[in-house]
Amino acid sequence: MWAHYAASHRGFCLGFYPDRVGALYGAQPVNYSEDYPEVSFLNDSEEEVVRRMMATKSQQWQYEAEWRVIDSDRGPGLREFSNTALREVIFGLRMTEEDKLAIRDALRRGGQSPLLLQALKSENEYELVFELAG
Repeated sequence: MWAHYAASHRGFCLGFYPDRVGALYGAQPVNYSEDYPEVSFLNDSEEEVVRRMMATKSQQWQYEAEWRVIDSDRGPGLREFSNTALREVIFGLRMTEEDKLAIRDALRRGGQSPLLLQALKSENEYELVFELAG
């Protein structure tokens, strides 16, 4: 997901304690399918139609193991969370030192002290590894 959603590894990822974050508490796993989701606007509830359309992706993305929050009441946008909900911040492979410093400063100003991790390429496998950010 880093390459697709985190600006080619120049972004960052937030990890939360699931029991402490209200807006993410209703997260649900994405359904991966070879076919488009089937919906019936006559027989399915509006909520079910939205869920199937928003939480179904092509089978080729299954490796992402993605979860989504679908907030039909408030729609898209930013969500606030408590200071105790943030567990970790993972810096992408190509994130600049300037951006890392900006995040550290924002966390400090917000009174948050999550675990800071750096994403790195594995030396032997096609995967990412994470170590404590210095």
